[in-house]
Amino acid sequence: MNRVLIVEDDRSLASMLSDVLVQSGYEVECARDAATGEAVLAAKAVDAAILDVRLEGGMVFPLARALAARGIPYLLASSTRRLDMPPDLRWQPLIAKPYRPEQLVTALRALCGDLAARNRPAPARTTRRHPAV
Repeated sequence: MNRVLIVEDDRSLASMLSDVLVQSGYEVECARDAATGEAVLAAKAVDAAILDVRLEGGMVFPLARALAARGIPYLLASSTRRLDMPPDLRWQPLIAKPYRPEQLVTALRALCGDLAARNRPAPARTTRRHPAV
């Protein structure tokens, strides 16, 4: 099971995201600001993160860089335009707010891969024989 860190200062949105991800088979850790996110990152292993760009205490960019340095994939969630982000983060995966929960799950699975799907055996291939023409 993948453990995902959500850094979101909107409590209701963080709660909804957590519920959706748990229902989708993820373990979730939540933080309301970048400093708490860094503390979670120091204390627990995470496989991926969803980061709100604009937090009450400032931007999340230092945490994004810390995740990148550790090789942990992350998804930026924001209404911020890419051009308003630091140049080194402009091409990171971004989901534009507002988004639907299923969009987030799809983007997260594309970002880090669904371990459950990777661990499932591949479906058996069948060979079709076509009649000679």
